[in-house]
Amino acid sequence: MTGRPSIHLDDRRELRADGTRENPGSAADAAAYRIAQEALTNVVRHAHATRANVRVSRDGEFLHIEIGDDGHGTDEASLGRDDDSGTGIIGMRERTKLLDGTFEITSASGDGTHISVRLPWASRHGRSDRQGQV
Repeated sequence: MTGRPSIHLDDRRELRADGTRENPGSAADAAAYRIAQEALTNVVRHAHATRANVRVSRDGEFLHIEIGDDGHGTDEASLGRDDDSGTGIIGMRERTKLLDGTFEITSASGDGTHISVRLPWASRHGRSDRQGQV
């Protein structure tokens, strides 16, 4: 055993389907997965949260991802700094930017953190979806 605390996830979920059966382009799909993965890793490592929520939906021609937690939050100045704490937020921003999406993060000490990402449902670039994966 390592000195790391064990992680227990309360698996009470609400599942909503919007009737969409079409999948997003592979670039958006891969970016969305990696962004959600990194955000949840940050919640586990840094937030001291008791609850995290992930919502993925389609909004017209966009894939929308909302991730929030009830953790201790942080001040805005430290969000996305490239220092000892890693490059997770910077990576999420870069993935979004590569696909011409939008990335917003808000956090306040004591109020948790909220991430909102909007990615094009299908790639609008001349490159293939495979090239858009990061």
